[in-house]
Amino acid sequence: MNLSEDISLPEQESKEVRRTQFQNVYLVFLERPSTILMASRKTGIERASICRYCATMRKAGTIYLLNKGLCPISKHPAGFLTTNPELIPKDLTL
Repeated sequence: MNLSEDISLPEQESKEVRRTQFQNVYLVFLERPSTILMASRKTGIERASICRYCATMRKAGTIYLLNKGLCPISKHPAGFLTTNPELIPKDLTL
């Protein structure tokens, strides 16, 4: 019995899970500007995955860094990101 066979998802199901996580992350940043840690806590998705999704969205031009401040969870400097086009200043570019 191979342990990796027991815990791995079938190829199709794995893609569906990934797509759903990506959409959930997009929607969290659409709701209100958040740090990656805030999005992780809200969705239950690991920060590493959210960073990967943010990189994909940056390349597509759908996520923007609004400002930097202290994360309310970690109390460390962090960027507040959004996918909401209404919140993005006209002159803001990444």
